[in-house]
Amino acid sequence: MGAQPHHHETASELIQFHDLLLVNRTRRPATPPTTEARPLAIDLLRAANDLQARDDFKVLGTSPICCFRPDECLSRVHNLRECKGAGPIQSPLMRSITALALLVAALATTGCATFIDTPPAPVQAALREAGVPAASLAVVAHPLEAPGTGLRLNADRPMAPASTMKTITAVVALDRLGPSSRGQTQLLAAGEVRDGRLDGPLVLKGGADADLDWPALWAMLRELRERHGVRELGGGIVVDRGLFQPSRLDIDAPRFDEQAEFPYNVIPDALHLNGSLLQYDLAADERGLTVRPFPQFGALVIDTSAVRLNDKSCKDWDDGWMPSRFEPLPGGAGRLVLAGEFPRGCQVTQSLNVLDRQWETAQALRQLWGELGGSLSGEIREGATPEGARVLVQHRDRPLAELLRPVMKASDNALARLL
Repeated sequence: MGAQPHHHETASELIQFHDLLLVNRTRRPATPPTTEARPLAIDLLRAANDLQARDDFKVLGTSPICCFRPDECLSRVHNLRECKGAGPIQSPLMRSITALALLVAALATTGCATFIDTPPAPVQAALREAGVPAASLAVVAHPLEAPGTGLRLNADRPMAPASTMKTITAVVALDRLGPSSRGQTQLLAAGEVRDGRLDGPLVLKGGADADLDWPALWAMLRELRERHGVRELGGGIVVDRGLFQPSRLDIDAPRFDEQAEFPYNVIPDALHLNGSLLQYDLAADERGLTVRPFPQFGALVIDTSAVRLNDKSCKDWDDGWMPSRFEPLPGGAGRLVLAGEFPRGCQVTQSLNVLDRQWETAQALRQLWGELGGSLSGEIREGATPEGARVLVQHRDRPLAELLRPVMKASDNALARLL
């Protein structure tokens, strides 16, 4: 007897079945369909039948049922119970697959599909105003209440996918990692704790944790202090970003545009502390621009002398914004030099990626650990986790299935990269 298929193989075939549905939809002609649509519909029904007949679908609450007769399904309304020996389909998943296959097959052969290939007047006006030719726009729009109708404009023309590529990221992440997969951040140590002092370095190890914000890091350090009795870090702290290789893809990466410091341009590493962002309150009066970061780092100096004030609307405040510059200073301090223009009388709160990432991590660790009453000897540096280190504290983010919502709905570039 052959080996039983694994569950991930079934999931992969479900994705292939979904892709087949997409192929059927994208290839549906704008004119009433001909017999050329029949093979695609038959393929859909056969794919659904193959999935249902698989023994491993028993785990989903169903057993193999009688096969479809695809050609018969296309010629008349087909009752599955007419098949000899067929029983009711028990699994909600399989009922959905069956219904979807029959629906798409019906839509492919009813001859009632009516699509227009001209954009609505407001869209045409917007294209003219923007100087964009209609040939540069591709649209497929189906009303929910009438899926056989809608707009198909340049539907078969290859286009740059832009953020729709995140659907591929999501499918691959679900297939490779699983919906319950979770990133994690760990505090580890190879040394022992003696009289409140940790011998050797503490390791902060990144594991693609999307939810490691400032409160989460504070809670981890507090747990280290209260649960393990650590008061003094005698060997400094090692920051391990080695899960990704290279560990810092953001270093020397070519700019996507002229606003590399804004959230959509963040290239994450495995630690991804607070999304690699710091929040800034920016306010301008006649005297100039005032900037207040949150949280505030005592070792950070912000220089706004190069920022010029303008009379633009506050909603367009970033039109004149120029790339900033971070400069390390003696003694572990740092200077942030801002440049460009900013509107008078404008107040904005914006998260930005403008500091050196390792400098910011070190400042956060020193400040949070000090606020908890801890002491730190030695440097904070990047490095690898020593062999034999044990996990003292661990933080986990939300399951992948939940993280995909902001990836898809908010089109979160950094989070998509982190997956």
